[in-house]
Amino acid sequence: MIILETGIGPALLMHRLALALECIDSVTERPIRSSVRLGREVRGPQTGLEQDAGWPCVDLLDKGVGRGALTFGRPLPDVVTIRIADPTRHAVPRRLSIPLWPAPDGANAALAAVPAVSRSARPWLLPGSAYLLPPGSTSVRGTLMRGASALRWARITARGPGGMVVGRAHADDRGEFLLIILSTGSLPPPAPSELDITLEIHAGPQAAASADNLGDLPIERLIMPAAPPNPGDLLNDTIRGRAIPPGYAGSTPLGPYTVPIGSQFSLSTRVVFP
Repeated sequence: MIILETGIGPALLMHRLALALECIDSVTERPIRSSVRLGREVRGPQTGLEQDAGWPCVDLLDKGVGRGALTFGRPLPDVVTIRIADPTRHAVPRRLSIPLWPAPDGANAALAAVPAVSRSARPWLLPGSAYLLPPGSTSVRGTLMRGASALRWARITARGPGGMVVGRAHADDRGEFLLIILSTGSLPPPAPSELDITLEIHAGPQAAASADNLGDLPIERLIMPAAPPNPGDLLNDTIRGRAIPPGYAGSTPLGPYTVPIGSQFSLSTRVVFP
């Protein structure tokens, strides 16, 4: 605990926020409604904690559905790896490397003035295979393979008329993806009854089987600005899940596929990634 001098007198600081996390549904762009699990990855024995090979993490403080917090109650590294998982498969898991602002004590006491919003991140989660689609949605569902195995954690981009991006998806550990079409590309209104799209697939190297089912999920690195950021400063392609992770390679575009507007289109065969 430390004493802060404020404009209305001294204040006792009970909890020192290191990081606040609020997960966002990439379709609605609003806070997610499924109960995801949030944790900070740790390596090696942790005092007082049982080791779980399938979840090598310390859970974040629960702050509600899709929300968690990390405090300076124990020593923390300068950069943490945050893991987001959804056992219900409404959202595809993510791993994010996030730099932390130092604790506001001792030589860093001035950092107590850094607002909580500057110690926050709002990662977008893309739809999982069990995502509940809004009525009238246009979507594409499929399964990706590499040889006889599922193509894990691939990134899928749909392009429509004019080569414009009309939707994105993340594949899960089973190679399954659900891509929501969010626009009609360069076509002017009124909306057509069908839309021709192509799919671009990017994927990383194949990983060996492990007790940690999320251990081969790519780590996406957030870059923290030199000055405390405003809320919009961290709203970039990485936090939105749109950036292709390092080490991922792309395939030749697949298609075209004719997708009916307002309903779901399922690929008739599994897609094999080279």
